[in-house]
Amino acid sequence: MPFDGIKGAMLALQYDTVAQAEAAFAALAEGGQVTMPLAPAFWAKTFGMLTDRFGARWAVNGEAVSFPA
Repeated sequence: MPFDGIKGAMLALQYDTVAQAEAAFAALAEGGQVTMPLAPAFWAKTFGMLTDRFGARWAVNGEAVSFPA
């Protein structure tokens, strides 16, 4: 049977810097499909989603935003 990819799961990665998130995102996107390009989000300086070449879905966060207490 052909492999249809991983279904029903998404892996989330959190990096301390935007540069680390960009590097991981680029590596995972190689041969895959970006579903949401990296861009600022209210919880992180960068956030994006993609499906890698094996069918695994990823959410990548870079440099969390601090919220006042």
